[in-house]
Amino acid sequence: MVNLLNSISCFQNYQKRTLEDDSFCSLLVKRKTSLSDDADEGLIVTSNRLKEHSTDWNYDHACKFQIRIGRDFTDLLTLQKPSNIGLIAVIQKLSLRQNKTTGECIDWIQFGHKKNINSKRYCGELSYDNESGNMFYFPVDTFTDKIDTTVFINRKRLESDEYFDLLIVYTPIIMCRDAYSSYLKCSKDDDIKAICIRNVFKNDSYLNCPNCLDEGDSCRIKTKHSSGVGTVATIGAILSLIISFIFFLSCVWICKRFNLFCWSHTFAAGTNRSTQHSNVEMNLQGSTPTPNIPTVPSAPPVSADKDLPPPYESLFPERAGDR
Repeated sequence: MVNLLNSISCFQNYQKRTLEDDSFCSLLVKRKTSLSDDADEGLIVTSNRLKEHSTDWNYDHACKFQIRIGRDFTDLLTLQKPSNIGLIAVIQKLSLRQNKTTGECIDWIQFGHKKNINSKRYCGELSYDNESGNMFYFPVDTFTDKIDTTVFINRKRLESDEYFDLLIVYTPIIMCRDAYSSYLKCSKDDDIKAICIRNVFKNDSYLNCPNCLDEGDSCRIKTKHSSGVGTVATIGAILSLIISFIFFLSCVWICKRFNLFCWSHTFAAGTNRSTQHSNVEMNLQGSTPTPNIPTVPSAPPVSADKDLPPPYESLFPERAGDR
């Protein structure tokens, strides 16, 4: 139960969007999504159908979207965003095709935050390594409150030894010099430019800090992380069963407490009267005398000599002598 509650709390801290959702990542225009309310909410971007790239498409899949800070980071007096609030994107999973000879990206993802200020194109396979610091995140040496993202998938189908995978987490950040106790520092040094994130993102199995400090300084956990769709469905099903059972018990308790339905006095009295009436009828039926049915006397046995004609000798004795 504790693990279930932790999973629910973790998923409540993130919005979830997919690259196939045209309202989020459009092939025609750049969609904009805000992290609403406060710094406790991040954004997870993943893919579903793009992984099933088994046939050639008619065109390439190239969609763009922008993630920006929501209203809670706005100074309501000056209507300007304070300079100490920003946003960071950390790639959790990456498997995009790359030319094995030239190293050129066939599929790729690219970040940007201002006009003509873009990251390199990321492709290949992501392998976290704490010692070499091999992590893909943006921005690296700058601070921004919005991040543009472009995802390009070539129309050619995936070969048998190729697969597509992508998972990115966008997290609100703040300069640590302006942070307070509810924030986690994403640096072991007392750097004046160090960034901090909310404590709610700590140990939630998603990498939010670019150096993995939010996950106990272990970047390797992400290689086994799932997209979370199945987990959400399972949690939803379990919660539905628990809520339904609690609702059922509540209804039974209310009915019993206030004498409703089966527990009402009227229902009980009616049942008793019905039972008594049935018993009276049965007793009356048992006490009613059974009427005597007249018996029909049986016919006397028919004598063997009855109705036989008299002998011939008794009728004509004189003729009987002649014979």
